[in-house]
Amino acid sequence: PAHLGAAIELTLKPTVTRFPRNPDCVFDDPARGFSGQPSTLFDGDLDGEGNVRFEKHLELPRDVPGMLRATFVTRVFETGGAFSIARETRTIAPFERFVGLRLPKGDVARDMLLTDRKHVVELATLVAPGRAVDVDRIQVSLYKIEWKWWWDQTGDSLAQYAQRESQAMVQQDTIATKGGKGEWTLEVK
Repeated sequence: PAHLGAAIELTLKPTVTRFPRNPDCVFDDPARGFSGQPSTLFDGDLDGEGNVRFEKHLELPRDVPGMLRATFVTRVFETGGAFSIARETRTIAPFERFVGLRLPKGDVARDMLLTDRKHVVELATLVAPGRAVDVDRIQVSLYKIEWKWWWDQTGDSLAQYAQRESQAMVQQDTIATKGGKGEWTLEVK
């Protein structure tokens, strides 16, 4: 139908970043969280043939953990007041390149990496479509993160739950990848 009102809304949510080339690697950053708010891409009228064409540059956030799932919701408003709705979902790569890690198995029985031993972490570098790419400088850092909690009570007040997190860098190196592969050795004393 011609000249009906239409609106297109976009919502971005994180999704697991997977590449068939490196299925055992983790490409998502567990230290980052993201919750996207819906945004309006288009709010206007359809043309005489019931179509609309527009261009919109998406400003993708840079602090996301990995790939994003983009959900486009389109509404076309009928003359009687009702509306038709359609949803379409696509995966969007917010970065040109991705770095993935494959941690060593370590002590499988206790599910941990032992101290005073060298452990090799495999790295994979890919461009968004999944093709291997060489990267000259990747900074790799290992942090010790501690989390403590306690009950705190003063005077006649009720006890309150308190917590604190601290982090300290243990090791930092710069490595390169060739053919989309690299290695980094870590050791915790």
